[in-house]
Amino acid sequence: EIDVRARDIESEVAEIKSKYGHLGDFTQPRFDYVREAAREIIGGDGKRGFINECMDKFINFDIDETNYAKQMDFSGYAKEIADKIDRIDAALMDVTVLNPDVDTFNLFMIKFK
Repeated sequence: EIDVRARDIESEVAEIKSKYGHLGDFTQPRFDYVREAAREIIGGDGKRGFINECMDKFINFDIDETNYAKQMDFSGYAKEIADKIDRIDAALMDVTVLNPDVDTFNLFMIKFK
């Protein structure tokens, strides 16, 4: 966990500073901003956190859309789509495929253009 590791590092640096601080200045790292950023993202100390809020929004969206879909009558849409497919199918069946007669010399010329 980030809090545990951050406290360990702060403690280690404090110990080094107490033993060897007379030799020079030591920067004491503070992980308060890191801890707060982690709480903002993953939650903790009474905060829900960005990830949990996103999950809640997604779950609520899914519930809303599921309820909406249950209320809709999609059977009419299915009939409309099936009719449209039938019309497109019928139109495609009326297409005439032409097979032009192209001699070998013309194909040869097209190849080297």
